[in-house]
Amino acid sequence: MHERAARGNSRHWQGWKVSLALHALLGSAVLFTLWRVPLPDSSQLFNTRMTGPQDEFCVTICEEPVHKMRPQAAPPPQLLPEKVIEPLPTLPELSGPDKHVQPAEMIEPKSASHDNSPSGSGSNGGNNFRSHENHLPVPVSARSVVFVLDRSASMGIGNKMEIARREILATLARMSSSSRFQVVVYNRQAEMVRINGHTGMAVVTERNLQELWNFLSDLTPEGGNDNLRALREAISLQPDVICLLSDADELTSAEVRTITNWNHGLSSIHAVTIGAAPREMMQLLAKLNRGACKMIDAR
Repeated sequence: MHERAARGNSRHWQGWKVSLALHALLGSAVLFTLWRVPLPDSSQLFNTRMTGPQDEFCVTICEEPVHKMRPQAAPPPQLLPEKVIEPLPTLPELSGPDKHVQPAEMIEPKSASHDNSPSGSGSNGGNNFRSHENHLPVPVSARSVVFVLDRSASMGIGNKMEIARREILATLARMSSSSRFQVVVYNRQAEMVRINGHTGMAVVTERNLQELWNFLSDLTPEGGNDNLRALREAISLQPDVICLLSDADELTSAEVRTITNWNHGLSSIHAVTIGAAPREMMQLLAKLNRGACKMIDAR
C-alpha cells in the first residue's frame, strides 16, 4: 500500500512540473511579444468625433486635458454704405462771394450782320468765324468742350437762337485747332450734331465749324425741354468743359443733385441764360461743378 501511494505522489509532482513549464513558456512568449511590438499612443485609445453642418465637437479620453470646440457667434451683417451726395447749400451761401460763380451780366450782343453766314459778310464770305465777340465763360485753352443748346419753343422768340448760335461759333473759332467739340441740342429729346457723318467729339477746323453753322442755322425751336436728358448726354462724353445755354431756368434741386452726382467733378459745367436772369438752381449747378453762371441779354 505504501508503494502505491508513493507512485501516486510521483505522478502528481510530474503534472505540476509540466504545468509550470508550460506557464513559463507562455509567459516568455507574452514578454517577447510586448518587447517587439510598440504600444499604441495612449492619447488615441479612445477618440470620438462628432461633426455637424455648423459646428464640431471633439472629446479625447487620455491623460491629456480635454479640448472642446464650440461654434462662435456670427458677427452682425455689415450694412452697405449709402452713396454720399454733397448736400445742397442753403440759399444765403449763394449770395456770398464765390470765385466759381460770376454774377449775372447784361451783355449786349452785336447787332450788325445778322445773316446766316459765319463770316458775317454774306453767304459767300470767307468763313471768318472770328468776326463776332464771344461772351461765353469757356476758356479758349480748353482741350474739349460740349455745348448743351436749348431748342425748345421759347428759344424761337426774338433772336435767342441766333445769339446762342453766334456765341458758340465765336467761342470755337478762338480755340486751338487741336481742341475737340460737340453740341447737344435738345427739347424733350436730345441729339448730338452729326459732323462728317459722325456723332461724338469733332476737331475744331474751318470745315467742321462751317458744317456746325449750317446745322444750327436750319434748327427749328419747338416743344418743351428736358435739361436732365441733355446734360446726361454731355457728361457721357467726359469733356473738360460743358456749357449749358438756355432761356429758361427750370432746374430743380433734385436735378442739380443728380447732374452733380453724374458728373463726379470730371467736367466744369457753366450755365448761361439768354434773355433772363439765372435763378438759384442755375447758379447752384455752376457752383457745385466748378463753373460760372452768367446771363446774355437778348435785346
